[in-house]
Amino acid sequence: MTLSDRLETILQLAAAGQGNISAPASDRPFTVADIGCDHGFISIELIKRGIAERVIAADLREGPLQRAKEHIREEELEARIETRISNGFAGVQPGECDACVIAGMGGALMEEILTGGMDVISRMQFLVLQPQSELMHFRAFLREQGFTLIRGEVLKDEGKWYFPMLVVPAERDVKEKGVRDLQALTRLLSGIPDLQDAAGAAALELSDRYGADLLLWHDAGAYLAEEEESLRKLREELEGLPNRPEVRLSEIDQKRKWNALARVVTELRAADA
Repeated sequence: MTLSDRLETILQLAAAGQGNISAPASDRPFTVADIGCDHGFISIELIKRGIAERVIAADLREGPLQRAKEHIREEELEARIETRISNGFAGVQPGECDACVIAGMGGALMEEILTGGMDVISRMQFLVLQPQSELMHFRAFLREQGFTLIRGEVLKDEGKWYFPMLVVPAERDVKEKGVRDLQALTRLLSGIPDLQDAAGAAALELSDRYGADLLLWHDAGAYLAEEEESLRKLREELEGLPNRPEVRLSEIDQKRKWNALARVVTELRAADA
Protein backbone atom coordinates (compact mmCIF):
# COMPACT_ATOMS: atom_id res chain seq x y z
CA MET A 1 0.00 0.00 0.00
CA THR A 2 1.50 3.32 -1.10
CA LEU A 3 0.68 6.14 1.30
CA SER A 4 1.12 9.90 1.07
CA ASP A 5 4.01 11.56 2.89
CA ARG A 6 1.47 12.96 5.35
CA LEU A 7 0.13 9.53 6.31
CA GLU A 8 3.64 8.07 6.44
CA THR A 9 4.68 10.76 8.91
CA ILE A 10 1.61 10.14 11.06
CA LEU A 11 2.49 6.44 11.22
CA GLN A 12 6.12 7.24 12.07
CA LEU A 13 4.94 9.36 14.98
CA ALA A 14 2.67 6.55 16.16
CA ALA A 15 5.60 4.14 16.00
CA ALA A 16 7.71 6.59 18.00
CA GLY A 17 4.99 6.83 20.62
CA GLN A 18 4.57 3.07 20.85
CA GLY A 19 8.32 2.50 20.99
CA ASN A 20 9.35 5.18 23.46
CA ILE A 21 6.46 5.64 25.86
CA SER A 22 6.06 2.72 28.19
CA ALA A 23 2.51 1.46 28.60
CA PRO A 24 1.39 -0.13 31.86
CA ALA A 25 1.10 -3.90 31.96
CA SER A 26 -2.25 -5.04 30.61
CA ASP A 27 -3.89 -8.34 29.77
CA ARG A 28 -5.46 -6.90 26.63
CA PRO A 29 -3.67 -6.13 23.32
CA PHE A 30 -2.11 -2.70 22.77
CA THR A 31 -5.03 -0.87 21.20
CA VAL A 32 -5.13 2.33 19.14
CA ALA A 33 -8.27 4.28 18.30
CA ASP A 34 -8.29 5.76 14.78
CA ILE A 35 -10.80 8.57 15.19
CA GLY A 36 -12.23 9.75 11.86
CA CYS A 37 -10.70 6.71 10.17
CA ASP A 38 -12.05 7.59 6.70
CA HIS A 39 -10.71 4.95 4.25
CA GLY A 40 -9.06 2.91 7.02
CA PHE A 41 -5.53 3.02 5.62
CA ILE A 42 -3.98 4.26 8.87
CA SER A 43 -5.85 1.59 10.84
CA ILE A 44 -4.56 -1.11 8.50
CA GLU A 45 -0.96 0.09 8.59
CA LEU A 46 -0.98 0.39 12.39
CA ILE A 47 -1.54 -3.37 12.46
CA LYS A 48 0.70 -4.35 9.54
CA ARG A 49 3.65 -2.38 10.95
CA GLY A 50 3.29 -3.82 14.42
CA ILE A 51 2.46 -0.47 16.02
CA ALA A 52 -0.86 -1.76 17.37
CA GLU A 53 -2.13 -5.21 18.16
CA ARG A 54 -5.73 -4.07 17.87
CA VAL A 55 -7.39 -0.98 16.32
CA ILE A 56 -10.78 0.61 16.80
CA ALA A 57 -11.53 2.38 13.51
CA ALA A 58 -14.21 4.96 14.24
CA ASP A 59 -16.01 7.42 12.00
CA LEU A 60 -19.13 9.51 12.31
CA ARG A 61 -20.34 8.68 8.80
CA GLU A 62 -21.49 5.33 7.47
CA GLY A 63 -20.04 5.93 3.96
CA PRO A 64 -16.38 6.23 4.97
CA LEU A 65 -16.78 3.40 7.46
CA GLN A 66 -18.07 1.10 4.71
CA ARG A 67 -15.00 1.93 2.59
CA ALA A 68 -12.78 1.22 5.57
CA LYS A 69 -14.52 -2.14 6.10
CA GLU A 70 -13.88 -3.07 2.48
CA HIS A 71 -10.16 -2.25 2.74
CA ILE A 72 -9.87 -4.08 6.06
CA ARG A 73 -11.56 -7.13 4.56
CA GLU A 74 -9.18 -7.05 1.58
CA GLU A 75 -6.25 -7.21 4.02
CA GLU A 76 -7.96 -9.97 6.05
CA LEU A 77 -7.68 -7.95 9.25
CA GLU A 78 -11.32 -8.08 10.41
CA ALA A 79 -10.28 -9.93 13.58
CA ARG A 80 -7.90 -7.16 14.64
CA ILE A 81 -9.62 -3.99 13.41
CA GLU A 82 -13.08 -3.22 14.76
CA THR A 83 -15.10 -0.54 12.98
CA ARG A 84 -17.54 1.64 14.87
CA ILE A 85 -19.87 4.51 14.14
CA SER A 86 -18.78 7.11 16.67
CA ASN A 87 -18.92 10.87 17.10
CA GLY A 88 -15.37 11.44 18.29
CA PHE A 89 -14.75 9.33 21.39
CA ALA A 90 -18.45 8.82 22.12
CA GLY A 91 -18.21 5.18 21.07
CA VAL A 92 -14.98 4.44 22.97
CA GLN A 93 -14.89 3.45 26.63
CA PRO A 94 -12.30 4.77 29.13
CA GLY A 95 -9.45 2.28 29.46
CA GLU A 96 -10.31 0.60 26.16
CA CYS A 97 -7.46 2.20 24.17
CA ASP A 98 -3.79 2.92 24.83
CA ALA A 99 -3.39 5.57 22.15
CA CYS A 100 -5.22 7.35 19.35
CA VAL A 101 -4.71 8.94 15.96
CA ILE A 102 -6.80 11.92 14.88
CA ALA A 103 -5.85 13.42 11.54
CA GLY A 104 -7.20 15.37 8.60
CA MET A 105 -9.74 17.62 10.27
CA GLY A 106 -9.87 21.26 11.35
CA GLY A 107 -8.27 22.33 14.60
CA ALA A 108 -11.56 23.59 16.06
CA LEU A 109 -13.28 20.26 15.43
CA MET A 110 -10.32 18.40 16.87
CA GLU A 111 -10.47 20.55 20.01
CA GLU A 112 -14.15 19.67 20.34
CA ILE A 113 -13.39 15.95 20.00
CA LEU A 114 -10.56 16.08 22.53
CA THR A 115 -12.60 18.11 25.01
CA GLY A 116 -15.50 15.68 24.80
CA GLY A 117 -13.22 12.66 25.20
CA MET A 118 -11.01 13.68 28.11
CA ASP A 119 -12.21 10.78 30.25
CA VAL A 120 -10.96 8.40 27.54
CA ILE A 121 -7.81 10.36 26.65
CA SER A 122 -6.62 10.73 30.24
CA ARG A 123 -5.95 6.98 30.36
CA MET A 124 -4.03 6.86 27.08
CA GLN A 125 -0.27 6.74 26.67
CA PHE A 126 -0.02 9.00 23.63
CA LEU A 127 -1.94 10.75 20.86
CA VAL A 128 -0.93 11.49 17.27
CA LEU A 129 -2.72 14.63 16.10
CA GLN A 130 -2.70 16.36 12.72
CA PRO A 131 -4.96 19.42 12.65
CA GLN A 132 -5.59 20.97 9.24
CA SER A 133 -6.25 24.53 10.42
CA GLU A 134 -6.34 26.95 13.41
CA LEU A 135 -2.89 25.72 14.38
CA MET A 136 -1.99 28.55 16.73
CA HIS A 137 -5.22 28.24 18.67
CA PHE A 138 -4.86 24.44 18.70
CA ARG A 139 -1.34 24.51 20.13
CA ALA A 140 -2.48 26.95 22.83
CA PHE A 141 -5.39 24.61 23.61
CA LEU A 142 -3.04 21.65 24.07
CA ARG A 143 -0.76 23.67 26.34
CA GLU A 144 -3.66 24.95 28.45
CA GLN A 145 -5.06 21.41 28.80
CA GLY A 146 -1.73 20.09 30.08
CA PHE A 147 -0.71 18.03 27.04
CA THR A 148 3.02 17.69 26.38
CA LEU A 149 4.38 17.85 22.85
CA ILE A 150 6.89 15.03 22.47
CA ARG A 151 7.67 15.46 18.80
CA GLY A 152 6.36 17.68 16.06
CA GLU A 153 6.98 17.48 12.33
CA VAL A 154 6.64 19.88 9.42
CA LEU A 155 6.23 18.60 5.88
CA LYS A 156 4.85 19.63 2.53
CA ASP A 157 2.69 17.10 0.72
CA GLU A 158 1.04 17.81 -2.64
CA GLY A 159 1.49 21.55 -2.21
CA LYS A 160 0.15 21.85 1.33
CA TRP A 161 2.01 22.17 4.62
CA TYR A 162 1.19 19.82 7.50
CA PHE A 163 2.20 19.80 11.16
CA PRO A 164 1.50 16.38 12.70
CA MET A 165 2.47 15.97 16.34
CA LEU A 166 2.98 13.33 18.99
CA VAL A 167 1.62 14.40 22.38
CA VAL A 168 0.91 12.81 25.74
CA PRO A 169 -1.84 13.67 28.22
CA ALA A 170 -1.21 15.59 31.43
CA GLU A 171 0.54 13.94 34.36
CA ARG A 172 2.77 11.63 32.34
CA ASP A 173 6.44 11.23 33.24
CA VAL A 174 7.52 13.26 30.20
CA LYS A 175 5.42 16.31 31.07
CA GLU A 176 8.54 18.43 31.71
CA LYS A 177 9.73 18.18 28.10
CA GLY A 178 7.39 20.94 26.94
CA VAL A 179 8.62 23.15 29.77
CA ARG A 180 12.24 22.47 28.86
CA ASP A 181 11.63 23.32 25.19
CA LEU A 182 9.96 26.59 26.19
CA GLN A 183 12.82 27.43 28.53
CA ALA A 184 15.37 26.67 25.81
CA LEU A 185 13.51 28.92 23.38
CA THR A 186 13.37 31.67 26.02
CA ARG A 187 17.13 31.44 26.59
CA LEU A 188 17.76 31.68 22.87
CA LEU A 189 15.54 34.77 22.54
CA SER A 190 17.07 36.43 25.60
CA GLY A 191 20.27 36.80 23.58
CA ILE A 192 18.50 39.28 21.29
CA PRO A 193 19.06 42.78 22.79
CA ASP A 194 15.57 44.12 22.08
CA LEU A 195 13.94 41.06 23.67
CA GLN A 196 15.88 40.64 26.91
CA ASP A 197 12.95 41.74 29.09
CA ALA A 198 10.27 40.08 26.98
CA ALA A 199 11.94 36.81 25.98
CA GLY A 200 9.50 34.67 27.96
CA ALA A 201 6.41 36.23 26.42
CA ALA A 202 7.95 36.05 22.95
CA ALA A 203 8.86 32.38 23.44
CA LEU A 204 5.28 31.56 24.43
CA GLU A 205 3.91 33.38 21.39
CA LEU A 206 6.32 31.63 19.02
CA SER A 207 5.58 28.29 20.65
CA ASP A 208 1.85 28.69 19.98
CA ARG A 209 2.39 30.00 16.47
CA TYR A 210 4.99 27.52 15.26
CA GLY A 211 5.78 25.06 18.06
CA ALA A 212 8.87 25.36 20.23
CA ASP A 213 9.76 21.81 19.26
CA LEU A 214 9.76 22.66 15.54
CA LEU A 215 11.83 25.80 15.93
CA LEU A 216 14.39 24.13 18.16
CA TRP A 217 14.82 20.69 16.65
CA HIS A 218 13.43 20.59 13.12
CA ASP A 219 14.05 22.29 9.79
CA ALA A 220 11.15 24.73 9.43
CA GLY A 221 13.13 27.14 7.24
CA ALA A 222 11.36 26.33 3.97
CA TYR A 223 7.93 26.74 5.56
CA LEU A 224 8.87 30.05 7.21
CA ALA A 225 10.28 31.42 3.94
CA GLU A 226 7.15 30.41 2.04
CA GLU A 227 4.88 31.89 4.70
CA GLU A 228 6.75 35.21 4.57
CA GLU A 229 6.51 35.35 0.78
CA SER A 230 2.79 34.58 0.91
CA LEU A 231 2.18 37.29 3.51
CA ARG A 232 4.23 39.81 1.53
CA LYS A 233 2.24 39.19 -1.65
CA LEU A 234 -1.06 39.35 0.21
CA ARG A 235 -0.11 42.70 1.71
CA GLU A 236 0.77 44.11 -1.69
CA GLU A 237 -2.60 43.01 -3.06
CA LEU A 238 -4.52 44.56 -0.18
CA GLU A 239 -2.56 47.81 -0.40
CA GLY A 240 -3.74 48.17 -3.99
CA LEU A 241 -7.44 48.13 -3.09
CA PRO A 242 -9.39 51.41 -3.33
CA ASN A 243 -10.31 51.17 0.35
CA ARG A 244 -7.30 49.92 2.26
CA PRO A 245 -8.32 47.32 4.88
CA GLU A 246 -6.18 48.76 7.66
CA VAL A 247 -7.12 46.16 10.27
CA ARG A 248 -6.25 43.31 7.93
CA LEU A 249 -2.98 44.99 6.96
CA SER A 250 -2.10 45.36 10.62
CA GLU A 251 -2.79 41.66 11.20
CA ILE A 252 -0.51 40.75 8.31
CA ASP A 253 2.24 43.00 9.67
CA GLN A 254 2.00 41.24 13.03
CA LYS A 255 2.27 37.83 11.39
CA ARG A 256 5.30 38.97 9.40
CA LYS A 257 6.92 40.24 12.60
CA TRP A 258 6.57 36.85 14.28
CA ASN A 259 7.68 35.08 11.12
CA ALA A 260 10.84 37.19 11.05
CA LEU A 261 11.56 36.38 14.69
CA ALA A 262 11.02 32.67 14.06
CA ARG A 263 13.55 32.83 11.23
CA VAL A 264 16.00 34.56 13.56
CA VAL A 265 15.55 31.67 16.01
CA THR A 266 16.42 29.13 13.32
CA GLU A 267 19.52 31.15 12.44
CA LEU A 268 20.61 31.41 16.09
CA ARG A 269 20.03 27.70 16.56
CA ALA A 270 22.16 26.92 13.52
CA ALA A 271 24.93 29.19 14.84
CA ASP A 272 24.91 27.35 18.20
CA ALA A 273 25.04 23.92 16.58
